Amino acid sequence: MVVYNIHLVNENTDNYFSIMMDPPEFSNNNEVFSNAWISTFIPSGGNFGFATDDEFFAWVGTVPQLPAPGVEIPSGVGRLASLGTNTSFEMKTTINDAATLMESTHGAPPASFEIFTGNDLPSPNGRYLLGVAKMDDHRHLIPVATVLASNERTTQIKPKMKFYISRAEYPAGFIVDFKPASSCAGIIDFNSSEGQDKNIAIVRYTKNGGFQVDYHGQPLMAQGKELLGQGLQKLHHLIN
Repeated sequence: MVVYNIHLVNENTDNYFSIMMDPPEFSNNNEVFSNAWISTFIPSGGNFGFATDDEFFAWVGTVPQLPAPGVEIPSGVGRLASLGTNTSFEMKTTINDAATLMESTHGAPPASFEIFTGNDLPSPNGRYLLGVAKMDDHRHLIPVATVLASNERTTQIKPKMKFYISRAEYPAGFIVDFKPASSCAGIIDFNSSEGQDKNIAIVRYTKNGGFQVDYHGQPLMAQGKELLGQGLQKLHHLIN
């Protein structure tokens, strides 16, 4: 497990900020719904820092109405997905019309995991979702990208450590209209040439209303989960 620290500095006026994950690659052609992952208020001159890692979770759940921007997805069920280890899960509905996940012997491609379904979903389906989730800064599991599930289909999902910080107030799990929400966002990409082999991102929201991202590298892997939850305090210790 690799641990990453993200540190956001607000050099502008008081603002709300929301963080979204770059939509993963889904093997099916269903519409991908992007959700807010972490949201926070930062006063002028203030800052916010948190630690995360490279773990992703297979996720299934239900939505109270047809999914669309503005709809908040309630909690569902998640299982840790070890990418690149043939991780596969089967989605099942339960007697109380919820959804659950069971480990499977199917095999997913490298850097991916997969979720496959049987024939127990309603058709057409406007309620059951599957996708990827990630722990937030409070160690709550938040769905970050989902699609409507279909019967008897295998969906391969390939997430990456790329995030967007938007000046907006979206609750965690809230479906956002990704294209306009990300158009002026700050981009943190630990897979890019600038971010590769780095695990600290310092993001400044500047006085002119733009985002500036700088990357720093530290040997954090061995410290693992000890860093999670320590956020800004640990970050200052590491970079000073």
